[in-house]
Amino acid sequence: MATTISWKTDRQGFKTPTPHFTSNYFYNDIIVVSIDPEGNIDWASMVPKSQHTTDDEGIYSSYAVEVKSDKVYLIFNDSGKNLFVQPGDKIDPFELTGKDALVALATVDGDGNVTREALFSPEKGDVILRPKHCVELSNENMFVYVSRKNDYRFRGEAWGDGDVFALLVHEA
Repeated sequence: MATTISWKTDRQGFKTPTPHFTSNYFYNDIIVVSIDPEGNIDWASMVPKSQHTTDDEGIYSSYAVEVKSDKVYLIFNDSGKNLFVQPGDKIDPFELTGKDALVALATVDGDGNVTREALFSPEKGDVILRPKHCVELSNENMFVYVSRKNDYRFRGEAWGDGDVFALLVHEA
């Protein structure tokens, strides 16, 4: 698996005594490749995504991955407009403050077919994923770290679709 990551830092206020720097983080498509035991490529699939955030060190960007049997599960923040995207369709960028932001689950099966769905139900639609803090607990479970708004007061709540579980950080 691979993804494209880039960032750039812009300096603003060239003529002021205290310039301001802005860092932009871009995390884009994910490529999944199946290689047979002889080293030949069986198939390659692309999971399109477009993530751009500013001054957050990319904490809400990237993806978490879980491999189980012949399936690869990819979890990432996305625009809800991309749930039913077809090959060749334009991808809407994920916006951290966008009202259509959601946590997406893309499944790549053993033949390279990709399906997408919302990981959480609509009433949990205001959660945001921190993919770099997700951890594979075993071959059967994954800890998925999500938060709500800007409140970090912990109250554990486990729910899941199959074997993907999350700890939700509740708002006040």
